[in-house]
Amino acid sequence: LVSVITPIGLDHTRVLGGTLEHIAREKAGIIKPGAPVVCAHQPEEAQAVIAARASESGSPLYEAGRDFGWELQSADAGGTCFTFRWGADAVEHLHVPLLGPHQAHNGAVAVAALRVAAEAGFPVSEDALRRGLAAVRWPGRMELVPGRPALLFDGAHNAEGARALAEGLRAVFPERKPVFVLGVLAEKPVDAMLETLLPLGRAAVVTAPQHGRGRPVEPEELARRAAGLVPEIAVEADPLAAMARAKELAGAEGLVVVTGSLYLVGEVQALLAGELQGVRE
Repeated sequence: LVSVITPIGLDHTRVLGGTLEHIAREKAGIIKPGAPVVCAHQPEEAQAVIAARASESGSPLYEAGRDFGWELQSADAGGTCFTFRWGADAVEHLHVPLLGPHQAHNGAVAVAALRVAAEAGFPVSEDALRRGLAAVRWPGRMELVPGRPALLFDGAHNAEGARALAEGLRAVFPERKPVFVLGVLAEKPVDAMLETLLPLGRAAVVTAPQHGRGRPVEPEELARRAAGLVPEIAVEADPLAAMARAKELAGAEGLVVVTGSLYLVGEVQALLAGELQGVRE
């Protein structure tokens, strides 16, 4: 009924290509002849490729910022609230329990896709729309686990993800300087990620995922590249030891942010779950 293209960034370049144009060309492969396309806001060079493909396919194109829009109403630890706009129509106070202002953009793309699908014979009531958004869960993406200290898991593994996490931290936790637990694969834009995130923190514990598709940056090398970006750096090769050190640095009232790799986020969550299970047994 409708093809949806979310924000495009430089990632998986060995497979998709080394420029935004190349990546957009691969992503635009989802466009089906004659079927409408809903597209998130894109860098200009990516948008041009998508628009050309839609035109070639005879597919109506609905662009964020041109054909539909959104207004952020609030972004806090309870989630994100926004208004969706489509021409003269507006749906206010839409809530998604995902953290970070960027989720208003993502939410608007989802609402636009449903709006277009409704025109193609798949109606969705406003009540169903609200309930669906309110039920969204996205493990490992600004996933907050309350505690002493609180834990925030975000698999930001590229420059765009790091910028979204940084924006989310500034919006949702403006008064808190987190302790980062950081592990990054060598194929990623490591320096750009470090420069975006670490100045927001009070300390960083660098580690490495033990499993995954690619080779991680060695923790000692990560610490060298992070030097000067954050007041304190610790090196712990073992992710569970890294978490213990980060909790110590953060203190009971602090915030620990685990990031840099979805592999690291998954490992740490599994290790912590096992640790808790061991306590229960």
